[in-house]
Amino acid sequence: MYGMSVKVEIGKDVSGGLFQVLAERVASLYEEYLSLMEEEKRLLDEINKVTSEATPLRGTLVYKWVKNKIGKRYWYWYLHVKEGKKTRSIYIGSSIPKSYSKGVAARSRVRELEARLRHVSRRRLEIEERVRVALNALQ
Repeated sequence: MYGMSVKVEIGKDVSGGLFQVLAERVASLYEEYLSLMEEEKRLLDEINKVTSEATPLRGTLVYKWVKNKIGKRYWYWYLHVKEGKKTRSIYIGSSIPKSYSKGVAARSRVRELEARLRHVSRRRLEIEERVRVALNALQ
């Protein structure tokens, strides 16, 4: 394969130079692919670590007021959780427990990590497709 010459679209006969360029580009793609694989593994490990330390909170914390019989307002925290098409409102109290604040922080961190993981995975799949196309073109 390395000794054969290739006809380029403009009609010139190219032998070693084209394969050298191809080999360099494939090597750089391979290095990027390996670094993306490592980053995917690191992101998955970090997601597992975050979820093991604190369970990400399911739902949204809402701070709203409620009137008593004489019309005085009291502020309370509620957790709104979607269950199918319905939204349940779960009473938490006048202050948020630490487990809930840790859950909110864990959820936001997991969402950040998942967004980065999606980006890395898309790039890795793009590289795989490029290499597949290049290999098919060489056959």
